[in-house]
Amino acid sequence: MSIGNIATSAAFIEVMKKYARESTGNILELGSGFTTGVLAEVKGDSALISLEHSEEWYNDIIAKRPDLKEFVRLAPLSPYCGGMYMFYDVTQIPLAHGSVDLVICDGPPGRQRIPGLFHIYPFLADKYTILFDDFQREHYQNGVKIWQMHEKKSDLKYFCGGGDGDFGILNCTKSNL
Repeated sequence: MSIGNIATSAAFIEVMKKYARESTGNILELGSGFTTGVLAEVKGDSALISLEHSEEWYNDIIAKRPDLKEFVRLAPLSPYCGGMYMFYDVTQIPLAHGSVDLVICDGPPGRQRIPGLFHIYPFLADKYTILFDDFQREHYQNGVKIWQMHEKKSDLKYFCGGGDGDFGILNCTKSNL
């Protein structure tokens, strides 16, 4: 049984599966849905935590795929930077600091994804990868360029699938901000 509509490209799903299979740490997904089920099936020994801010969507996911309940955490959006941004409640991440080597970034909605990543920084391993869905959006590309300036080493690959099929792969070595 699937969860809603598939709102990502087949190419992104294949790349996500490849990185999840190769993960030696833990996997953190920002925004739950169809990809959560895919990750759960291919994650190997890695722990998977998927943060979802919408209680309605969370309940829909669990109703349609009860097997995903162990992975999906309801994490309401909380204000930060004086209320300028909203990001997931990171207290819902039951993973050790420094243990996440793969992040799937498909949430939260709006222009909050890149600034919000600083909230998960302590959870990131020394070497990590972030996969960005919807990377055709200019504000994501600009935000990632700023992120890259803070890291010791980073490599960004951008794949243009035309419209909503665009995604980015960012491989980084931490500079320990």
